[in-house]
Amino acid sequence: MKNPSTLWNSLKNTVYEKYGQESGKMIVHAGVVTWITASLSQVAAIMMNDKIPSDQKKFLIPQEIADGALNVLTFYIITNSLKNISGKLVSTGKWSTKAIRDFVAAKNIKMGDMSTNLGKTFKEDKQFHDVYDQFKGGMDMIAASVGSVVSCNAITPIIRNHIGANQQKNSIAKEQMQKKTNLYTPIKSNVNSYPATRNSMKV
Repeated sequence: MKNPSTLWNSLKNTVYEKYGQESGKMIVHAGVVTWITASLSQVAAIMMNDKIPSDQKKFLIPQEIADGALNVLTFYIITNSLKNISGKLVSTGKWSTKAIRDFVAAKNIKMGDMSTNLGKTFKEDKQFHDVYDQFKGGMDMIAASVGSVVSCNAITPIIRNHIGANQQKNSIAKEQMQKKTNLYTPIKSNVNSYPATRNSMKV
């Protein structure tokens, strides 16, 4: 069995190999794991809380799971989309630095074309990638961070509030319909009791 120090070093190497040049991807994946963990913790807290009646738990647990799924989905879509857009802008040269433009100018490559992929074009050029990868990783990280803030503080709350308002409206409508049904439902009389009543009135 490996000792903790060896396991820790192995984990660090694995993370570096996977995310060393993909800091934006690391933010996306870490955010998704965080949202899933927070949602599962909230569900577990509801399940283990003895002060919450079981009939309320039947409503609260599915609601919390749905909220968690919404949080994860919107977070991933927004952050990953912005990261991918940023990566495309960098790979085509629409976003670049002077050092990157100098490399490209020396190769007489057209920048800004959507079919251009500077990363693949200079695949074997380590000196170029030392500059390019650092810039691309930084822009990916910024894009993913912006996506995270927008998702958590703007889009997700708006969607959740919209869904919650519709659910509340439907619940109120069902409750009012149930009240009307109970109000106009005639009370069934026991016809068989009338003969007995007439018989009891005989002298």
